[in-house]
Amino acid sequence: MEKILILTNHSYMLYQFRKELIQRLQEDYEVVLSMPFVGHEDDFRKMGCKCIETKIDRRGMNPRTDFRLLRFYWKMLSQERPDKVLTYSIKPNVYGGFLCELRRIPYYANVQGLGTAFQKKGMAQFAGFLYRNAFRKVQAVFFENQGNAAEFIRRKLVNQKKIVVLHGAGKKRAG
Repeated sequence: MEKILILTNHSYMLYQFRKELIQRLQEDYEVVLSMPFVGHEDDFRKMGCKCIETKIDRRGMNPRTDFRLLRFYWKMLSQERPDKVLTYSIKPNVYGGFLCELRRIPYYANVQGLGTAFQKKGMAQFAGFLYRNAFRKVQAVFFENQGNAAEFIRRKLVNQKKIVVLHGAGKKRAG
């Protein structure tokens, strides 16, 4: 069975909004989750997922801390040897994307929102530079709304052919 590695910066959000996706992925893949442990790790384990605790400073910009995360991802990719990688949020998207490209691992990214990185001009330019380089070889980038996808197209951060807009993503449906 092939292995898919999911990189995210928050286990709680992954469980709340992507549990059904993970259950579907388990039909075809061994699922490994790399994330900070802030809740629901035991729920994921009960589902049959392997969970790897990952220290991520979600909003920090300390190069030393981020380099440790990059090094951690590099070692984890060596040990886990995933067939595919799915990333959520800016640091997993950018660092995971760079490393998957180097290791020639197919990867998919999910942009949940533009976040604080795009609120200040200088930071937005830097974040754009990182995304543009991280998404050179991405298989697909999933956006949760058309506005964010349009912004990435306008800034030329990703090839338009690789964009998929998930209408209603992140919202649980009644029924």
